[in-house]
Amino acid sequence: MKQLLLDFLWSHLRTLGAFRASGQTPEAARESAGLAPGYGAWFDECLRVFEAAGRLERRDGRICLL
Repeated sequence: MKQLLLDFLWSHLRTLGAFRASGQTPEAARESAGLAPGYGAWFDECLRVFEAAGRLERRDGRICLL
C-alpha cells in the first residue's frame, strides 16, 4: 500500500508540473506544480520521502531526478 501511495503522489506531482526537469530548485518545482507557498513544508517532506525511496537526490539545493 505504501508503494502504491508513493507512486500515486509521484505521478500526480509530475502531472501537475513538478519534476519535469532535473536541476530545479525545490521552490521552482513546487511553483511549477502550482502549489502555493503555504505548501512548502509539505512539499519538502514529499522530497524527503522521494529521496528515501530513490526517486531523486538533492545536491547543492537542487533536485536531481534518478
